[in-house]
Amino acid sequence: MVASQRKTAMARTMMSGSASEILNSHAGHSFDLQQFDYHIGRSGSQPFYRVSRGERSLEMPIRWAFGSGEISQVYYSKLNESWIESYFSYFPEVQGFAATPAQKAVPETVEEALGRSVPAAQLRGCFSCHSTGMTTGKLEPERLIPGVSCEACHGPGAAHVAAMKSGARDATFIFNPKRLKPVDQVDFCGACHKTWVDVSMEGTSGVAQVRFPAYRLESSKCWGDAGDARLTCAGCHNPHQPLVKIASSYDKNCVSCHIIPGAKPTAQHFAAACPRATKDCATCHMPKYEIEDTHYKFTDHMIRIVKQQKFPG
Repeated sequence: MVASQRKTAMARTMMSGSASEILNSHAGHSFDLQQFDYHIGRSGSQPFYRVSRGERSLEMPIRWAFGSGEISQVYYSKLNESWIESYFSYFPEVQGFAATPAQKAVPETVEEALGRSVPAAQLRGCFSCHSTGMTTGKLEPERLIPGVSCEACHGPGAAHVAAMKSGARDATFIFNPKRLKPVDQVDFCGACHKTWVDVSMEGTSGVAQVRFPAYRLESSKCWGDAGDARLTCAGCHNPHQPLVKIASSYDKNCVSCHIIPGAKPTAQHFAAACPRATKDCATCHMPKYEIEDTHYKFTDHMIRIVKQQKFPG
């Protein structure tokens, strides 16, 4: 379980700049973006990037890389007293670098082209969800464990390890999210993947909501008090295994609740049968949408009968 979890995108969702395979493979690479020239370099083991226009240029070390690179990877570093998010990110869909979402559309100065200054509250959220060991104290990235590892979800494990070594197999010294009620399980995952409350408070609207699977799941007709208690994030996704991306692989999850045509409802299979197909359920009922500037199609976790392709935001 531990070995397989280390292969997940969550486990690789943050790393030091020097550990980024993307940066290592692009050392010496140059590209243009919004009338500015960028260069990715390396000084010893420390990657950096330089942005220039004319004779004016600025350089910033890349301390941290956020994102496994399966969807994107963006870069952070502290410059003077401010944390800077790089103006550019790596996107595998374009096989290169493009503007990071939420940056200024058209930077006017080299400083703006270097990247945006990240507010303290937002910065804490970035490190909290992309690393393990974040507390309410002073932000000290060097003391964190990069990526989401066991203790990020299960809490401190020293007492648990000691109990196992002592042979106290019946003792429980570790938090297990599986014991939470279904609604609380979704909120637990939503602490990073966004819940209904988070999206409402942030005012996110339209197709941008599709990035938040916990929130979209909560908007499904078959979720909640009137739905099926088995419909949680972990009901379909094993957090200890790499994400399965083949839509047909989830058919077994759908038919664990829905009956197949011609079958009689049972206590476990009571949801209506689909009159159109018996496979590839997610392809129709959980369509994909691309968010502008992300260069990626996200699966919409609002499970529904899709009557029009337009996003129902």
